[in-house]
Amino acid sequence: MGYPPDVKAIGCDGVGDERSLSKRIQIIGSTLRGLDVARKASIVSSFLDEFGKALSRGKLRPIIDSVYPMEQIEEAHQRLSSGKAFGKVVLRIP
Repeated sequence: MGYPPDVKAIGCDGVGDERSLSKRIQIIGSTLRGLDVARKASIVSSFLDEFGKALSRGKLRPIIDSVYPMEQIEEAHQRLSSGKAFGKVVLRIP
């Protein structure tokens, strides 16, 4: 790990606190909302080029907040809207 340490936060909110700042950690976040489809595809392709092998080997995993069956889609949406989810809210489709 270089100095200062790098933390890559992709597709998340509310990352970081005063402890991060005191340790000189850089936090870089990204969201794809609001971008056109071509730009999103380019970002995803670049991400997979850099992290695809680690993903397929299980060395890099998304943070899953909760998993809901399709029948609980309203509850899943409420969890997202609450702002309390940390990570992805997954909807299981049979």
